[in-house]
Amino acid sequence: MKLNRISLTLLITIFFLVINCYHLKAQELFIEHTIDKNFNGVCSVCSYDLDGDGILDVLAAANDVNQIAWWKTAKDTAITFTKYVIETNATGIIYVDAADIDADNDLDILGASWQGDEVAIWLNNGGNPLSWEKVVVDDTVDRVHEVHGTFVDADTLIDIIAASGGDHQIIWYRNTGGEPIVWEKNIIDNQFTGARSVVCFDMDKDGHNDLVGAALNTNQVSVWFNSGTSPVEWTKQIVSNNFSGAHWIHVSDLDKDNDPDILGAAYSVNQVAWWRNDGGTPIQWTKQIITSSFGGALSVSAADLDLDNDMDVFGAATIANKVSWWENDGNIPVQWMPHELVINYYEAWPVFGIDFDYDGDTDILTAAATARKITLLENTTITTNLGDESYDNPSDFYLFQNYPNPFNPSTKIKYFVPHLSKVTIKVFDVLGNEIATLVNEEKSSGNYEINFDAINLPSGIYFYQLKAKNFVETKKMILMK
Repeated sequence: MKLNRISLTLLITIFFLVINCYHLKAQELFIEHTIDKNFNGVCSVCSYDLDGDGILDVLAAANDVNQIAWWKTAKDTAITFTKYVIETNATGIIYVDAADIDADNDLDILGASWQGDEVAIWLNNGGNPLSWEKVVVDDTVDRVHEVHGTFVDADTLIDIIAASGGDHQIIWYRNTGGEPIVWEKNIIDNQFTGARSVVCFDMDKDGHNDLVGAALNTNQVSVWFNSGTSPVEWTKQIVSNNFSGAHWIHVSDLDKDNDPDILGAAYSVNQVAWWRNDGGTPIQWTKQIITSSFGGALSVSAADLDLDNDMDVFGAATIANKVSWWENDGNIPVQWMPHELVINYYEAWPVFGIDFDYDGDTDILTAAATARKITLLENTTITTNLGDESYDNPSDFYLFQNYPNPFNPSTKIKYFVPHLSKVTIKVFDVLGNEIATLVNEEKSSGNYEINFDAINLPSGIYFYQLKAKNFVETKKMILMK
């Protein structure tokens, strides 16, 4: 009996040591870097290469001071951020994003003004520092909450989608071209009460981009399917009407079945949940709750944070004042292991996942309105130098991670060739179908860079592969429109 008690005690001790080490490892997966600690009321943050120097920058909006600003990233012995203010009079600005709206090969800014009832664009006019020209798209939209640049119809012009909390609308501003651009306003749904979030993705894989949205007042998550006709006709499917306080939507393939699933954050019930796409016509959805104790859940996103070949989930909670991530165990059904990233992060609001340092893993940008902070959570699964310019081993081929990643609609791919060789680089979709051949020729020794333009492709995960002699390497990239 004494031996059994000792054995039991030893087993329990080992169990708790393993659990503690596991949690320690998970918590240490990210290193916290403060980008700004005095941006009062910051409520939106994202990352793009705004100045075209090959290094990702930071873009954010602060509701309390009506400001839009960007932070130029530079690297030397350490990463540094220099702030530039784009706008000081964006009344009640609540959301910003970036896209090449005018197709001049630089990124413009899109903004949603909650109190200002305005959807606007700040056109990038270049220069050093960058200069910006404001263009109002719509100043009659009440309580606009989210806005994105994306391809909705079958042309090659970037459109704008928006969610209006006051008008209870999901809106598509169709880009009809011209200088200045003429925007055709299309109301997709005018009974989506308290609309908060909208994203664009080909949900039924028919080659046409659909819309997915969340409405806080009606606790609703819905999909509007794009007919692909001209004019576009929309068919609405309610995925859920009891997601209380639905605030944020993200689309990702969480169970690796090549179908896009829906991920959401619900403020009123402190919930992060996902709806598994079970296919069928209409699509059948199965809900799984990831957590119901994420106080004031505001935002959520997904990426393979620990590089174990499945999609993890991360989000911010404004009442709990924290940012967390949930580790996907890869099983069916998926089990989720919670990890806290940042605590005492007062009025935590947005999250944005991107490979900020181009090292092959996903980092997280986040911000807290009351704390007035913008934070980069550097993922240390892979550690390399930011934006390495070359590869120094002359005996090996090398394929770099594309940048930016995620991208919209184009990205750069660098590779190194050690000696004269026949080189091919091809792009494939998640089903293994060949999408494009980027390189197919002999290359002499040196570093090379090519551009991949995905303007006509739907959002999703793609793979690019380098082959040369006996060398083969494949990397993943994400198109996010």
